[in-house]
Amino acid sequence: MRFLSVALVLSLMPSLSWAQSEMTASLHHIDYGDRLGEDTLVYLSNGRVVRMNSFSQLEELQAGVQSKKIYEISVDENKEILSFKEAVDQPVTMTPIQKNLETLLFDNYNPSIISMEKAREFFYESMPSPKESQCYNRAHIWSHEWRIKHNLYSKKVWVFFTRKYIREFAFDWWFHVSPYVHVVENGKVRERVMDVKYTRGPLKLKQWTDIFLHNDAPCPVVEKYTDHANYPEFGSCFLMKSSMYYYQPADLEWKEAFGIEKNVYVPSEIVAAYLEAFDIDIQGN
Repeated sequence: MRFLSVALVLSLMPSLSWAQSEMTASLHHIDYGDRLGEDTLVYLSNGRVVRMNSFSQLEELQAGVQSKKIYEISVDENKEILSFKEAVDQPVTMTPIQKNLETLLFDNYNPSIISMEKAREFFYESMPSPKESQCYNRAHIWSHEWRIKHNLYSKKVWVFFTRKYIREFAFDWWFHVSPYVHVVENGKVRERVMDVKYTRGPLKLKQWTDIFLHNDAPCPVVEKYTDHANYPEFGSCFLMKSSMYYYQPADLEWKEAFGIEKNVYVPSEIVAAYLEAFDIDIQGN
């Protein structure tokens, strides 16, 4: 099986060599630190972790976490926030009750089972992203295209890096996501991750997480979002699994909080994912 070496993948990850940059994201949460002298970390919806260098912005940042508004954020080469302001175009947000009208309570998602040969075929035909992009957008389009082209019902695996790990290794991401498939190998059904961005073929879960972990730590699999969120100092990482329809971590939170199980692709999410990850405007605008 061919895949990128850990050293090469880490060298390619944008989190390890930031220059001054601009990004558009909402604010997920703020980690103020427990010890004297610890940086205040701001977790963004695109998965990045940045640092706050001015407490004069604290009140506005806290309000941004609550409002879920989209911000235009500028950071320097040290990943510190230089400036941020509300983006001109704000998405139309839905309450959990409104969102529930567009999905169904659905607990019986049955993933496809395919051969390893098919898994490799689908992997190699997939589009690599032409630019630095958000993992959840890439994963959404890969899984969507496999569904449309090959009637493949894949799943997604989410790795959440703990607060402990992020601070110990000055890590720049708090989550990563990729599709995975069920394949038959030697008469048994196995799980293989299909991360077209960072690997050269389907990988075992541990091979995949080792790419992103400096300490090769094991990542326990949890069932609920709070099973990882409530234990920020436990280990280095946690894994969650979902159907292919889940788009962002907020979907996992809403599933637990409100019982909303996504069982369809939301068209607006597909449009946004194509545009951000692949510069493709499927609406033709």
